[in-house]
Amino acid sequence: MGRAKASLKIGERTMVEIATDTLAEVCGGNVWVVGSYSGTTAQVIPDRKPAGAESASGPLVGIYTAMSHGTAEWTAVLACDLPFASSDLFFHLAALVSSDVDAVVPVQADTRFQPLAAIYRTTAIKTMAENALVRGMLSLKLVLGEARTRSVELAEMGALPNTDRILHNVNTPEDLGSARRWIATAPSSI
Repeated sequence: MGRAKASLKIGERTMVEIATDTLAEVCGGNVWVVGSYSGTTAQVIPDRKPAGAESASGPLVGIYTAMSHGTAEWTAVLACDLPFASSDLFFHLAALVSSDVDAVVPVQADTRFQPLAAIYRTTAIKTMAENALVRGMLSLKLVLGEARTRSVELAEMGALPNTDRILHNVNTPEDLGSARRWIATAPSSI
């Protein structure tokens, strides 16, 4: 993208505001922003890395940080560059939580997991993320392969609003333009 995504606007709100508002509906307002962003009213938590993984970076560090800070049994995670991942999606994922899973993760149209719009068993995923980071492994995919992961296919999300774009990731200026056009034509969707 060439600049920080969190402060980019889609409609009237920044991407970090969209993400924190979405999770606030699901988590009762108990929402944190992981990283170094300062343009939010949510509590900001700087990245935390386990001993032996001080040079690690990337999404797995963010997941580890969130799990290290969380005290609830389950933690919802949403990257700010997924502006259409709605509270409806997270309520749907939460309904699939059970004692025999560690992660409830949607699957994108391209059949890949979208681990940055998911719900995780806090203690289990923290331990797995820590072990991976200490071993120099930065892939969330590897952690999900180790975890008892409940995948949620798009067909299972069919009744949710905006299913066609619910996992649209804003990584490029073109993606941002598409998201802005969608909002301009359907302003109530965010």
